[in-house]
Amino acid sequence: MDGNFSLLGPIDILQLLSKRQHAPPGRVEQGEVFLSGGQPVHASYKGSSGDDAFFQILRLKEGSFEFVSGETTSEKTLDGSLENYLLHALGYLESHAEVGPFDSALLDPGADMAQAKDLPRQASLLMKLLQKPATALELALASGLEAEEVFQHLGQLADRKLVRISPRTPQPVKLKVELREEAGSAALVDARIYSGWRSQYGPFQQVEVRLANQSRRINVEPVARAGVFLYLSAEALLFHNLHVGQEVLVWPAL
Repeated sequence: MDGNFSLLGPIDILQLLSKRQHAPPGRVEQGEVFLSGGQPVHASYKGSSGDDAFFQILRLKEGSFEFVSGETTSEKTLDGSLENYLLHALGYLESHAEVGPFDSALLDPGADMAQAKDLPRQASLLMKLLQKPATALELALASGLEAEEVFQHLGQLADRKLVRISPRTPQPVKLKVELREEAGSAALVDARIYSGWRSQYGPFQQVEVRLANQSRRINVEPVARAGVFLYLSAEALLFHNLHVGQEVLVWPAL
């Protein structure tokens, strides 16, 4: 069994699995969760394990998952009930700011700067770049941070009332051309960007890609965690006369 989080999130999926006495382990990119008797016993995610890893997985908004039957674990890093973990995660999601790829961020002129004292280095860097409104994607390009890091730290800054987040209508974005490892004629664009465009403009199969005064139409597919990159195969790069590292303007071809 596998799929992605476009229809059901991790919380919904685990609620369903908990009703099974022998639920298989769930895997996401760089992470996994084991249940025993409907209760969580072990979680790992991006090098961490236990409660922190489990909460990070529960908060995922995108990405793919799979369940593999027949696997067990001897590790015991989780002690609470699944119900308590899920309630904690829901409370966190309801009380914390969520930043989308098109939302605009700006330093709050009335902010209490004492709240910035123990910020991570990445969050402090973003504050230095926010002298004028910018989106998470623009900040990722300017800072060199991964887009997911920028989403996370902007949410933290918003929670501390250091920045203001203003929703914006999905619009063209500046992306950096990158090589797609597998063959294919379609470009790969971040699933959050794709979803925002689709919700605003309806279904589309191609994007307009503009470089200087030239524009080309390219078939497109969504992929998790692409961030500020537009992935193209070597054949597509050659066909469309594009090069790795170029910054291009991209929007749905309607």
